[in-house]
Amino acid sequence: MKGKRGLSPVIAVLLLILITVAAVTLVATFLIPFVKDTLNDSTECVDYKSYFTFEENFEDGDKVIAKRLALKAISDSDKAISLSSFNVNLKRDRASMFIKLSVFESPYLILARKTLEEAVSLAPTDAKLFYNLSLSYLRTGDTEKALQILQKTIKMKPDYKNAYYALGLIYIDEKKYGLAREQFEYILEHLDPNDQDVIRELNELLP
Repeated sequence: MKGKRGLSPVIAVLLLILITVAAVTLVATFLIPFVKDTLNDSTECVDYKSYFTFEENFEDGDKVIAKRLALKAISDSDKAISLSSFNVNLKRDRASMFIKLSVFESPYLILARKTLEEAVSLAPTDAKLFYNLSLSYLRTGDTEKALQILQKTIKMKPDYKNAYYALGLIYIDEKKYGLAREQFEYILEHLDPNDQDVIRELNELLP
């Protein structure tokens, strides 16, 4: 119909977040009381490269709707956490929600970092949680802390390719090209000899 405006990408993303959080709340309300909490293998909230593509422009009308949906998503997440405050998977989902919301308002990254800190205290051997925590420190300006956590992550999980890759990219930003080369060479020699991203980065470092 002429004159009708489609659903903007911003609102679509926030609706997806809201639906996801609502589902998490449903699980926390009706399933958790009947099953024993388990620490399943975690999945990464977001990989390193995604942290460098968080840009979005949207119209003023969308901002009002986006804000309302964001607050609803946070409220539902608060409810889920209150029902099972020691559930690591709920913490992981909450951190992922804040990371997605940071596309629209960067201060949400602080909340993501805080949530990930709570999660690693509950699962101190979960390398993927530590990986995401390191990236949250990186995005909030604490590169030194991010490096420390990434190095700890690699000690916990020596075959964690994304952690080596993230280290390499940070070392490039820090102009520590020798250390960056070491990370990329380790990936190719021990983890994945055909990783094209790593090969490209390594080639760019060669004299």
